[in-house]
Amino acid sequence: MWLIRTKLEPPAPTDRLIPRHRLRKRLPALLKSRLTLVHAPAGFGKTSLLAEWARCLRNQNVRVAWLSVDEDDAEPLQFLAYLTAALEASGIEVGHLGPAAARGFPDVPVTSIVAALTGAIERSTARTVVIIDDYHRLAGHRSRVDLVGVALAKLIDTLATRISFVVAGRLRPALPNAAARSAESRLEISADELRFTEEETRRLLNPGVAALSDEELNRLAIGADGWAIAVATVRQWLGAGWDAERVLAALANPGADLRGYLTDQILRSLEPEQREFLRRTCVVDRFSRDLAAALCPDENVDAIVAALERKDLLVSHWDGGERWLRYHRLLSDTALAELRGDATGDEISLHRAAAEWFFGAGLHAEAVRHAIATGDEALLAGLFERAGGWWLVVTGNIGLARNALTRIPVSVLRKFPRSHLASILMLGKQGRVTEARREMSCHDLHALPDPLMEYDAAIIEACVARYEDAPVSLGECVALSERAALLPQDQHVLHATYGNILCAMYFEAGDLSTALAVGDDAVRHYRSQSSIFGEVFVYVHQSCALLESGRLRDAEALLRQAWHLARDTTGPNTETEAVAACMLAVALYEKGDVEESETLLSPALAAMEQGESWYELLARSYDVAAAMARRQGGLDAALAVVSRVRATAAARDIGRLEEFADILELRERTIGGEIDTPIVTQLEAATRSRLALGQSPRVRFRRQLALAQLEMQRGQARAALVLLAPLIDATRSSGHWRVHTEALAVRALALHTLDEHWNARRDFDAAVSLAMFEGQRQLFRDLGSALLPLAQAQTISDAEARLPRVRDVFISSIVADWQQRAADADGAMLSEREQAVLRLLAQGLTNKAIARALQVSDNTVKFHLKNVFAKLGVTSRAEAVRALHS
Repeated sequence: MWLIRTKLEPPAPTDRLIPRHRLRKRLPALLKSRLTLVHAPAGFGKTSLLAEWARCLRNQNVRVAWLSVDEDDAEPLQFLAYLTAALEASGIEVGHLGPAAARGFPDVPVTSIVAALTGAIERSTARTVVIIDDYHRLAGHRSRVDLVGVALAKLIDTLATRISFVVAGRLRPALPNAAARSAESRLEISADELRFTEEETRRLLNPGVAALSDEELNRLAIGADGWAIAVATVRQWLGAGWDAERVLAALANPGADLRGYLTDQILRSLEPEQREFLRRTCVVDRFSRDLAAALCPDENVDAIVAALERKDLLVSHWDGGERWLRYHRLLSDTALAELRGDATGDEISLHRAAAEWFFGAGLHAEAVRHAIATGDEALLAGLFERAGGWWLVVTGNIGLARNALTRIPVSVLRKFPRSHLASILMLGKQGRVTEARREMSCHDLHALPDPLMEYDAAIIEACVARYEDAPVSLGECVALSERAALLPQDQHVLHATYGNILCAMYFEAGDLSTALAVGDDAVRHYRSQSSIFGEVFVYVHQSCALLESGRLRDAEALLRQAWHLARDTTGPNTETEAVAACMLAVALYEKGDVEESETLLSPALAAMEQGESWYELLARSYDVAAAMARRQGGLDAALAVVSRVRATAAARDIGRLEEFADILELRERTIGGEIDTPIVTQLEAATRSRLALGQSPRVRFRRQLALAQLEMQRGQARAALVLLAPLIDATRSSGHWRVHTEALAVRALALHTLDEHWNARRDFDAAVSLAMFEGQRQLFRDLGSALLPLAQAQTISDAEARLPRVRDVFISSIVADWQQRAADADGAMLSEREQAVLRLLAQGLTNKAIARALQVSDNTVKFHLKNVFAKLGVTSRAEAVRALHS
């Protein structure tokens, strides 16, 4: 379990609790303030006051999100994960952020989380107060807590006034000045205001102790000095039968610090077994009955807990149906200082016992914390190993893996095979392939007597090879498949990971049908362990095979599922979400939904450039990005994308991506008319020379296609046919129908140029037949209006358009796109889709007919028409048509 749920609830009221009626009156001011700071030394009742405020606010139907932070929460992603969980627990609908927070926000930019949280809170109309207690515990990590402060300040400053933040600690919370900087938006409560007045103290002490005189009450009030824990303790002593003189004697210790003295009095009041219990359990922030028994094996735990509860020294919480207890922070801090002061070395052994217990209970975050406290790196590595090592990474627990692996030296990791493999896998994911290779050479396969270790090592080796973009042969795929077939069926993590990587490898080798089959098998194994994280990546790999097979509709459906799963599981702007978003953008562009594609691709590709990625994903994404840039900004914009490709290739050391940049630049310069320049001559020579080298089939196909298009631009139609004939045969026999379709369309152009009209129409008709049922429009649109004579031969009349056939609708949408590119200046202000709607409107088509022609919904057509009317300044369909022709 990543999150400790008891940190999300305020402590329950106890007999020691003293109501703060005077401070309760500050609630209206708190609700008007953007930020309230509460700060005072230990024992002034800050947490009790906040808990009382929380109960009062909830009684007023105000949502309260509570978070008690500790030292580990100085890590910004962890802090935001807990803050998200607190908001969700308060009733705010955080959507996909909830599951992502439960995983520790794997690889999510802090700014993205803040933006997503802002949106989630803004969508909630309920009045909300966020209370963050013990903020001072972050102060030991100065550099990281500054990042937490920046994130928190950004959230506070951005949100509307219906949400208020309360931040409390022993020190004045050091938030950036930007956080609620105006006096009207900030409230501050310090020790002076938290201190009980003498009148309040007398009133609190008097009701149950009628025998006290006014003079004794005054002396007790002065002795307690307004300190909340002192007032509560005095009241307890009086309730236990102490007379005023005995209490005053306990309080009177001139020259001693009241905090230290009073806490010492509490410790001295405990029986020896109670004090030993406190000493041994103070190392944990919370304990259950079973954990207490593990830390105090020789003690009567139930009896001691009951006695401490009678003394009101324990606070109770519930988490997952189990009762947890904790001490007041002042008391546990004092006991911990005493424990550290002795020479027994018990603290280390207690942390070790706590780490083992938490690990056994599945509470891995707390197990890691206590393992770190021992200073024993081997213990931490051993726990990580027992949790699964690299298995944690591939099943989506990256937050936990990240925290653990950054604290274990490589020299220690090498002694724990699966943990070592986890570090190798993380290096590969970060693009540090050379380091991953070095560590792979140091991996000791026999360090663990486990027959499955050879399978673990083989799959991580295959993963590293994928990250370094090594070439793949069908023989390698078959060999790895045969190894996977020997695995026991109940080894779901291994089967799923093997299937995932084999899906990518078979696709790379050109066997598209097998890639889809092994991917299906991987999904079954991922589902058996509820690993949505791994399932998303399989879908992305399978979508590559589907797109290459020309199955655009299936690819889009699968990628939408992957994208929604990624958003619901890891959250927006994560690597996982970006991977799915990029490929979905590719599918949408192929379909002709350019605007939606661009909306997805722009942020996702930027994220991919900074994070995990592989050749096929980057190549396809850049291919679409360049095409969209060309449509909007011409050749210079497209070449700017090519420069990005080269920069990423160099940064990630992906040689094939640099070669792809050559193909892309050759294509863009060809389309832009730069066919007789030295750079094109160089690019052409490099592309032709690589045709003879061993390479992935689809890469070879795209090189042949780029060269054929160059020949067409030069007016060398017969030279283009020489390149296209073997390409069409090879793509047909291998099932690469997407490239096959485009090659047919290009050959149709070549044949039309040579006046072989019957053969040209045959190829064009064949290309349309392959593309129309999948809705694969964009490849025809990008080839340009040179295809218009072939398309116009099949143009339909307005009357026929009202009941169009599939082929007619498909061709009409392509023709409309070519026509809108030639739109006059009056239409230039309209988007491409809006111009298409307007031209079909001018043909007299109804909304439904336009929707069918463009293959969108009726509501989408209405939306575009509304925008058209607004941009043209018209109010009717007739006026819009007149504006088009004016």
